[in-house]
Amino acid sequence: MGMGRGKESSAGATRNRAGSLRVSLFLFAAIFALLAAAAVLLSGLRRHAQQAVAQAPALPFSGILRSSVHPASLRSNQLEALRSNRNAPSVLDQLPLIFEANQGQADPNVKFLARGAGYGLFLDSAGATLSLQTATSSRKQVAERWVRMKLVGANPAVVTSGTNPLPGKTNYILGNDPQKWHSGIPQFAGVRYASVYPGIDLLFYGNQGHLEYDFRVAPGGNPAQAELAFEGASKLELRNGDLIFTGDRDGGLRLQAPQIYQRYGDRRQPVSGRFVIRGGNRVGLELGAYDHRRELIIDPILTFSTYFGGNGTETSPSVAVNGDGFIYVVGSTTVGTGFPTTTVSTTIGSAAHVFVAKINPTGPAVVYLTFLGGNGTDTSIGIGVDAKGFAYIAGNTTSSNFPTSPTSVLAYQQSPATKGSQCSGITCDSIFVSVLDNAGSALFYSSYLSGNGNDVASGMAIDLNGNIYVTGTTTSNDAPSLTVAFPATLTPVPFQVAPDTGSSIQFFVTKVDTSIPGTSGIAYSTYFGGATPPGAVAVGGGITADTIGNIYFSGTTNFYNSGLGPYGDSNQPGTDFPILNAYQPCLDTPPPLTLPITSPCTAPASPYPTDAFMAKIDPNVAAGAQLQFSTYLGAQQDDSSTGIAIDAGAANVYLVGTTNSPTYSTATPPVGFNFPPGSLPYQPCLNEGLTVTTPPPSSCPTTNSNTD
Repeated sequence: MGMGRGKESSAGATRNRAGSLRVSLFLFAAIFALLAAAAVLLSGLRRHAQQAVAQAPALPFSGILRSSVHPASLRSNQLEALRSNRNAPSVLDQLPLIFEANQGQADPNVKFLARGAGYGLFLDSAGATLSLQTATSSRKQVAERWVRMKLVGANPAVVTSGTNPLPGKTNYILGNDPQKWHSGIPQFAGVRYASVYPGIDLLFYGNQGHLEYDFRVAPGGNPAQAELAFEGASKLELRNGDLIFTGDRDGGLRLQAPQIYQRYGDRRQPVSGRFVIRGGNRVGLELGAYDHRRELIIDPILTFSTYFGGNGTETSPSVAVNGDGFIYVVGSTTVGTGFPTTTVSTTIGSAAHVFVAKINPTGPAVVYLTFLGGNGTDTSIGIGVDAKGFAYIAGNTTSSNFPTSPTSVLAYQQSPATKGSQCSGITCDSIFVSVLDNAGSALFYSSYLSGNGNDVASGMAIDLNGNIYVTGTTTSNDAPSLTVAFPATLTPVPFQVAPDTGSSIQFFVTKVDTSIPGTSGIAYSTYFGGATPPGAVAVGGGITADTIGNIYFSGTTNFYNSGLGPYGDSNQPGTDFPILNAYQPCLDTPPPLTLPITSPCTAPASPYPTDAFMAKIDPNVAAGAQLQFSTYLGAQQDDSSTGIAIDAGAANVYLVGTTNSPTYSTATPPVGFNFPPGSLPYQPCLNEGLTVTTPPPSSCPTTNSNTD
């Protein structure tokens, strides 16, 4: 359907809403975590045909999936990998713990390392160090906690080697010096310590949150040699055979009672045994009788819980597919150095950095894991993948040395813009857009999008031509020039070339052509905002584009529109929030039933509540004709939009967000949240169960104490 104003036969005629706009609203306090199989990837709407947004768990990532891939875009193996698990985290939980050989990305003493959801594991010749992100008792802060498991009396010249090579590679693209990047680092499912004690090998392996280590005692070897000392642990005690780390900050560490056995063909013969606590936080083993002529296997499991995402520096991971059978995940993670006894930290450091993972769902197996970031905090907001398997990532960074394109297509900005007085006393963000090659080991394109204020991206999308679309908010007030193309381009002339005076914050919409270097690569960028009320709320939402280049974006605001235009449109440039051909032209007001509108909008009581909004811009026409459509969506309380999508031909627009507007009503004019006439809401009432009646109830209980 078209996005036009609707048909009008005469003054006072009824507005043809079905002809003017078909909008499907999905407003939830939280997105469902994988409803089922194909619906797994159908809800968070930062979407393009090849792009999706989701939460996922796993390598260094953890969470609950939400995304927007249409099931038709998934291959059978992707669907099958997800179909067997209503909860998508279990798909990636099947991945083994991945050990990387240290090739310069960690302290020189480290031989192998592994990273997971809020933890780092570092193996050296004397044992293992576990670095954990643990919550304080109030759960409002996150602290780094480390525990070192030292092999007492072990061979100081022990030889370590990776076992069970994995197909994937790890890459570290950190900082803006390519000479310090590390790529193609091999991955292993295990690490072997050969002859750690005479006649005893040690093997590390496991999965996320579970570290297993086997002492393999050769015939005639003495298992009593194996003794562990735990440094950094507050207190040890035994409970039902398990070794418990009882300190408040020990991250839920537990060494499960060992499974001890010998093999007789395919049969395991159990051997009795238990942990024994000795002085100085040392732990040994007592064993029952066994056959000394056969190999003895002692298999404890170290389990731990972590607190991930509590300090505001981690983001919910995003997922995308492109029809090649692989799943692509991006997010950010905070992993400590894991080596508190030295002054040499791991390359990744302890700040949040972006990770990108390509996963083969058959198995499953990791194809690559790439870390991306600089000397500050780096977070992602979305990912898209093209037909070549190139991954497009956007996000926010405080780094001054975020990696930018060293070759191929040069960046628009290789360093962030100088920040102005808007950033006095605060740390301002800049935006980054990056493109990884199909091996995840090199940057095809990477650039800052940065003005003189706080620039925060909230949504991204890609198209079939290598363009990235980004939306969000900015306090920058840069004027466009031959060298400045963000937040507004000099050419093409954008819809809004400067921020509205009177407001310190505006929305922005930017299109980046990643095949063109320098300033020319910013194909289009515009401010988008109003000036009333002072201190207005502006929170970015999602963005998408259709096949002919129209851009659709959403957000949350209480910017005011006077409604003085003939259809409630804004007609006071520099003051009004841009509204045109609207379904709901007035903030916090039910949509009108007739056209033309004879009454202007009435300002709501202060403080102005927020409404969701959505808009459509055609960047390929003259500035005065670029805005095709813009409308509020909301009711008496606070309403928001976090994402937007379109279907084939852009016939319908889909929004996702939240509301605490309390009531649904069939009254004329409508009261409460504005479901379009003729629609049958899935859940018509705030904080109530689903409707089982047709039509839905004429009224709902009055409440705004919760958000849906």
